[in-house]
Amino acid sequence: MSGIASKVLRSPVLNLRRMTNIGTFRAYLNEYLRNHPRIRKDMTLMVRQLAPGDNGFTA
Repeated sequence: MSGIASKVLRSPVLNLRRMTNIGTFRAYLNEYLRNHPRIRKDMTLMVRQLAPGDNGFTA
């Protein structure tokens, strides 16, 4: 690993929010649904998150 790459990986600023792939995906879906023209804005938006299966998360 090069010197720059190892410095980036050790950088405390790299991931301060500790975002995971599923957390990023969930935030993306939330914004997508909130801005979708066919989703009603006057009703509560409810999405459920199921437990992962044998092969992990399935979309």
